[in-house]
Amino acid sequence: MNQRMQASIRLAKIFIVAILATAAFFTFSMERDATFEHEVVWSVPFGDVQSLQVIDLDGDGSDDVYAQNRSAFSVFSGSGDPLFGQELDAPMSLTMGDPDGDGGENVVAFLPAGRVRAFEGARELWSVTLANVADPARSAVIRFGSGTQVVVGDMGGQLVGLNGATGAELWRAQLSGSSEARGLDDVMVDGDRILVAANRNGTVVAYGPTGASLWSASTNGLRRMRTFDADGDGASEVYYGGEGGTVYVVDTDGLPLWSGRIGQQVVEIRDGEIDGDPISREILVGGRDGGVFAFSASGTLLWSESMGQRVSDMRAIDLDGDGADEAVVGGERGGFTVFAGRTGKRFPVDIHSGPVASIDEGFLTETDQVVVAAGPNVSVLQIERRNAPFFYSPLVAGLLLSLAVAGAAVFIGSLPEKQSARVVVTDSSPEGLLARRRMLFENIADVEGLRSKGDIEGSMALNKLENLREQLAETDQELRQAGVKISMESRKCPNCAGRVRLGSDRCDYCGEVVIS
Repeated sequence: MNQRMQASIRLAKIFIVAILATAAFFTFSMERDATFEHEVVWSVPFGDVQSLQVIDLDGDGSDDVYAQNRSAFSVFSGSGDPLFGQELDAPMSLTMGDPDGDGGENVVAFLPAGRVRAFEGARELWSVTLANVADPARSAVIRFGSGTQVVVGDMGGQLVGLNGATGAELWRAQLSGSSEARGLDDVMVDGDRILVAANRNGTVVAYGPTGASLWSASTNGLRRMRTFDADGDGASEVYYGGEGGTVYVVDTDGLPLWSGRIGQQVVEIRDGEIDGDPISREILVGGRDGGVFAFSASGTLLWSESMGQRVSDMRAIDLDGDGADEAVVGGERGGFTVFAGRTGKRFPVDIHSGPVASIDEGFLTETDQVVVAAGPNVSVLQIERRNAPFFYSPLVAGLLLSLAVAGAAVFIGSLPEKQSARVVVTDSSPEGLLARRRMLFENIADVEGLRSKGDIEGSMALNKLENLREQLAETDQELRQAGVKISMESRKCPNCAGRVRLGSDRCDYCGEVVIS
């Protein structure tokens, strides 16, 4: 193996190690390229949806799809067959729960003129008419420790508590100011539940089962309020945000826990298992300008991205079964985007359905299906992650590049070595030959000087010296033929035929002892 081949292989090894290390780093530390693809399992016409939920409403043990628009609600089986529904007066507020405590889910409708109706399937359980209430704004079924109640809130911020089994009025309360009720939810406190209500002005108030106020908080222009137990301590937290672009979090006593700025109006808040660590849940926040934000249970911003249009609804759903939920987000202009839970990486999904009104998920025909109300339809989608083939990975690219480097090294090393430059003097007269001889002696002295100082590699110096001594021997031969008497300066090594200086007892090239 010649010196060029050795040098080429050494250099190739350095490049290959660097290439493979870099490729391995990107392969194992970065998320593989992927897409989320969808298949429409079934779709039914039901437009202008205001509320959508996957829930068992017919009591058969299987999930159904509940959809409500401005003047009606319909319930579809898990396979898309219509089960029952009702045409009702608009405007209205509908909610679901078990108001009569029989273990089945029912629909409760808060209608104009103070009318409240509860349905078990297509059958009406009870109906009452409330005096002195404004148009419907919000409704909820709250399971207080003392009994289940239906609580309704009107456009003037008035709240009314009703007996869940009969509809009888139990209490009334007025939120501060006269703006519409924007949120009704319950929180768990020491194994019991209390009601938390909020209005558009930004007033948030907690109530007990008799309508007595427990605490209050406020913000500037409330747009969304939710309650979750994100930190897993058994007590829910209250999350609310609005026009000021800040998410606020308070505990069950109304004391502030943390707040987070998102720089745009808050339009939606959801919880989910975003980071894959089940010790706590994380919070998703959607903004009016399309921002999507993930916060930890303690308020740390995990990531922020944008879908490019106002967020209309969002859910946390584990689409790929890796233990971390993806953020499934719909937009008011028809955008539908999946954000990877751990990183926030954006994956647009083209569902071709129109503006997205509402999203939910559940087990209908298969597990983790996504239900979307978009445009004129309610559709069930099967969304799955498709990873890029393994040969698209940086490691495979690194292996191919390494093979190319190795091939180039072998090719370069196998090229014939370029002959060393020789001292050429065209004058063949004795004087010219003597001048050439003196020049060769000077070159030999220069190379030996560089070699002794370590300025030139040993093997390279020996190659140069061998070449110069060959030229010197040829010059001496020409001088003797020209009749010029000169003393011999070197002779051939009997072992390797290399030139050995006279007076030296060892060959510089093969290391053998030479007897003069």
